[in-house]
Amino acid sequence: MRSASVMASANDELPWPVREANVATQRTARPDIHHDNPSASKCQTSKGRTNYVLHVAPPPAGHSMSDILARQQSTRVETGPFATPYPRTDRMVFQLGILLLVAFLLRVWQFGNPVLHVDDQFYLLMGDRMLQGDLPYVDIWDRKPIGLFLIYAAIRLLGGGGIVEYQIVATLFATATAFVIARIGMRIGSTFGGVSAGIAYLCWLMLFGGDGGQSPVFYNLFMAAAALKAMTALAETSPAPRDLAKDGAVVMLLAGSAMQVKYTALFEGIFFGLVLMWAAWRVFRRPAPVLTLAAAWVAIALAPTALAWAVYAWLGHSDAFFFANFLSIFDRPPSPTRDLMSRLGLMAMYSAPLWLCVIAVMRGRFYSGATLPTAGARTFVLAWLAAATLGLLIFGTYYDHYFLPVLVPLTAAIAPLMGAPGTGMNLFVLNGRQVTTPLIIVMAIPALIMTKIQIYDNIKSRGDGSGIDRIAEVAAPRLGDGCLFVFDNEPILYYKTNSCLNSPYAFPPHLSSVWEDDATGVNTLEEVGRILARKPPVIVTSAEIENEPNLSTWRLVRSAIARDYRLIHSEPIGYRTRVVYERLPRS
Repeated sequence: MRSASVMASANDELPWPVREANVATQRTARPDIHHDNPSASKCQTSKGRTNYVLHVAPPPAGHSMSDILARQQSTRVETGPFATPYPRTDRMVFQLGILLLVAFLLRVWQFGNPVLHVDDQFYLLMGDRMLQGDLPYVDIWDRKPIGLFLIYAAIRLLGGGGIVEYQIVATLFATATAFVIARIGMRIGSTFGGVSAGIAYLCWLMLFGGDGGQSPVFYNLFMAAAALKAMTALAETSPAPRDLAKDGAVVMLLAGSAMQVKYTALFEGIFFGLVLMWAAWRVFRRPAPVLTLAAAWVAIALAPTALAWAVYAWLGHSDAFFFANFLSIFDRPPSPTRDLMSRLGLMAMYSAPLWLCVIAVMRGRFYSGATLPTAGARTFVLAWLAAATLGLLIFGTYYDHYFLPVLVPLTAAIAPLMGAPGTGMNLFVLNGRQVTTPLIIVMAIPALIMTKIQIYDNIKSRGDGSGIDRIAEVAAPRLGDGCLFVFDNEPILYYKTNSCLNSPYAFPPHLSSVWEDDATGVNTLEEVGRILARKPPVIVTSAEIENEPNLSTWRLVRSAIARDYRLIHSEPIGYRTRVVYERLPRS
């Protein structure tokens, strides 16, 4: 029989389940803890063939149980799965502060760059146009859910130029997501391991196009919070039916809200729903109440989407909403297999260190304690990772930022290894003790090097924003009462010139890319013809035809330029040259 002591007030209840009291096997040499104190209360439990005895002795005057546990910093007591229902607020604030510092140090170098990603540019334009009265899917078109555009509209309400503001808000979302990942990681590892998992998320976010305001940067927070709430609900071995119903409602509302930022959250939402149904089965053991709860949870998950659709139906645009959100994606042709495999290969290469850590965790003994909740928490995180990966593979296309949702469960799953003793890199021996660099530092260094290289490559290929500013300065004074036409260029130019729109299709690839040909609900060639018939005073495009172009629309635009326009400005941006044409006076 093993024995150890933890101090507690004589009238206090244990702050963790006695069945998890194998934590007490961590003995301490502190003189104020007496292992053979005859006044100590004894609680006995067992696991397998090993019996454990927990001796509870009175604490010194002026000390509480939480103070002593915090001072002891026992990994198993503080971070066992579901074993710490009352985390210390001061420690949580400190952890959040670390993550916030790391997030800003990683991302601040690109603040103010308006061309981080073409998607970010268009989302900011969409949010700004909404505040001017334009209705998404009707006055300005895209197939993303309305929730994403509402986020950017809210950002525009903050004032300022909008660009730095959206990048700061995205950084705050990334930090909050990393903090929730840390809390999840602490359920299956140590405090240090959980925070390290959050840092890993922030580092790898930069490698997969999450350095700006891509949609997963925002909705990952909802999914991480849903996962944490689901884990909390599952921790109860015999929850009250009403409590389970409420917890499930919160989980599914978070998942449903994430779906209104991007619909790829659907697969993780289905996983959470199945887990909740299993939890309900443990309580009821009868199909009827389980199916009733499941139906209610599904309704809650679909409520944000149903609400958005209902608003559009009330406005008379139900068909426009339905096509943009649910049908248009199927009109896009599939990407070539060669391109898909290349993108998947890059994903695998950049994420390989994280997957290797997951394999090490699965094969090793890095989980705190050996209790049933630990195994359940581990299984939950790994199954969640499988669901997120399945969602990635099913949706296809495999652009780098499509991997961002997988990063949440992937980094949470490595928390036990990040905080395990003996991991990391041995540096030197000091006073007979081996000094080891924590594993997160060993992993973060190459991640930061790759991030720096990627930022440099992005600036080379997309510019730093100064070229776009010069184009906007040339184009804006020549618009008069007409509208700018950005055919193959950055959509942020509409925003910077405060131009009106010739067409709802203000995202240039919708008109210039072969992958969007007739996939937006209109005949693309006819739409470009309608725009040119309005005689836009300025056209901005590229001197070189882009990869995978819509040759029909390119020929039509170039023909109009040759006939009715003159070149007024040329701006090298990255590997391509942007050109600005002004309409001839008599044409």
